[in-house]
Amino acid sequence: MRRTGKKAGNLNKDITKPKRTEPTLKQYAERVKILHAIDRFILENKSPEKIAQATISNLRKLITCKRTSVVSFILEYDEARVLVADGDGETKLKPGDLIPLELFGDMDKLSRGEINLVKDLKKISNPSHAVKALIEEGIRTYINIPLISRGELIGLLNLGANAPGGISKQQMEISQEIADSLASSMELARLLDKVMKYQRELKRFSSKIIEAQEMERKRIAMELHDEMGQAMAAISLNLGALEKELSPGIKASVKETLTDSRKLADDAIKKVRELAFSLRPTMLDDFGLIPTLRGLINKYKPRAGFQIDFKASGFEKKLGAEVKTALYRVVQEALNNAVKHAQAKKVLVHLENNGKSVSGFIKDDGRGFDSNTVLYSDSPEKRIGLIGMRERVVFLGGSFNIQSSLGKGTEINFNIPLTNLTNE
Repeated sequence: MRRTGKKAGNLNKDITKPKRTEPTLKQYAERVKILHAIDRFILENKSPEKIAQATISNLRKLITCKRTSVVSFILEYDEARVLVADGDGETKLKPGDLIPLELFGDMDKLSRGEINLVKDLKKISNPSHAVKALIEEGIRTYINIPLISRGELIGLLNLGANAPGGISKQQMEISQEIADSLASSMELARLLDKVMKYQRELKRFSSKIIEAQEMERKRIAMELHDEMGQAMAAISLNLGALEKELSPGIKASVKETLTDSRKLADDAIKKVRELAFSLRPTMLDDFGLIPTLRGLINKYKPRAGFQIDFKASGFEKKLGAEVKTALYRVVQEALNNAVKHAQAKKVLVHLENNGKSVSGFIKDDGRGFDSNTVLYSDSPEKRIGLIGMRERVVFLGGSFNIQSSLGKGTEINFNIPLTNLTNE
């Protein structure tokens, strides 16, 4: 019977162990849940401030702290900027505040990834103004957890408790785990912000380049039309006058030479005008997009070798200069490519303005090409025209897509929003 009793006692012992571990398991499950929530929010946000705010809000569900804050270092100025500060009651620390780095103590220690823990601020001899301010807020335990990304100290996660030794070892481990995720996310957000700034600058500079190109084209076109064109016209008139004044006894060869010279001058005038039109048609500024495109298509028809079907709707209102220039250049380049490479029988050019955006497509039934090979070719000559079309549309906030394959023709689709761009 004694043996039986002993076994029963052991059995009771085994049964009670799981009961004692239940609170620990629940705490761990809650910890994992909140850590996942932090990670999810970090992935969904791009701003360091929002990432820090979400991290702090969820961290305080796991750790009881009187005050928490996140600062980002500006090393070139030896300062830290407060991203977020949260706590029980009012705190003097505000988002955007700048703090000298020297107030955070041993920077070398923090740079090595070592946590700075002060178990009781009141035991510090000769406390700084910053320490005194923390004590006045009721904080006794204070901890700085380094935020390190790619070996560089980029900020701190700071925690303050209202009792000496008020932050446990387990809480420090949780905070360190969260700090590691926070550091990576903040660095990623900073890099993304830099990339976005560079993209905006690139877009601005590219837009200026395109604007300068159009201005230069316009200037050259005017000079060709006004100066070269007029000079060639004067030469043609003079040659014609000479033809009329030739005496009957002049050699026939001289007459033929004059006649041929006048015809060459007339051809040169025609080519100069065509070149001026291709550089920058004045009617684009004077009469608008659709009449200019009709004029362009009429010039292509005799030498194109294919039928051009042009349709446009909704263009009663004037378009802004940037939009109409971009649309003209896209159609012009597409027709150039069709004439040079497509070997098509028919080309469709359709444009529609619904008041909010201009959309369109240019489609041919020609031989097509491998779009990936051409767009990503090492030869600039092969891709510069297509890339130029795309850049003009994308710079205006639009979308541009080319679909082509060998033997199946080519289709270009684009859409340009008109918000803040219409009605000069």
